[in-house]
Amino acid sequence: MQKPDDSQYKWFQNGNQINETGINLKKKIVEMKKVQFSCEVYNKISNERSDPVVNMCFEPVRKPEINTTCKSSEVFFTCNAAQQADDAQYKWFQNGEVIHNEIKISLIRTISESKNMNFSCEVYNDGSSEKSLSLSHNCVYNILPGIPDELFGISTWIFIAGGGGFLLVLIIIIVCCCVICKKKKKLRENDEEELEYRGAKRSTSSYCSP
Repeated sequence: MQKPDDSQYKWFQNGNQINETGINLKKKIVEMKKVQFSCEVYNKISNERSDPVVNMCFEPVRKPEINTTCKSSEVFFTCNAAQQADDAQYKWFQNGEVIHNEIKISLIRTISESKNMNFSCEVYNDGSSEKSLSLSHNCVYNILPGIPDELFGISTWIFIAGGGGFLLVLIIIIVCCCVICKKKKKLRENDEEELEYRGAKRSTSSYCSP
């Protein structure tokens, strides 16, 4: 239907007139969520208003990347993307499986339990979704200050257990050597006493002969 040349326009937001008079209305998506709009066409003779409509456009989310921060015995994963949509929501994945009840921008895991596991995050809203690349952290947990959780890719506990086992074997060897040395010393003392006894006996026999 062709509009009269003298048609003019009014725009309404949630029933309130706004300062817009053109045939088109342009707004940022993020500012117009769940907002109703209607327009009115009028001239000197008549006017007609449209039914209100709700903005059904969605700001697309941006592809995220994961940042990791090591702190004490924990690793913090953050699902980052510059200027993410305000209605962005988050999912976390561990080895490709959804981690239930983890819907925040950050994920916290212990360093030891999450070692060699792959993590990824997904950002989504009603209009789009984007998923990050998977990654595993390289955090090192210090058992004691200055002692890392791993050495050359092997758990420090293995070295400690191996060292403890070696020390135990060394103690056993030393004890056995001490016992053997003590027995040898005792045998040597017994031999010396027997020799002295035999020598004394010979001397007595010689003295008593006619």
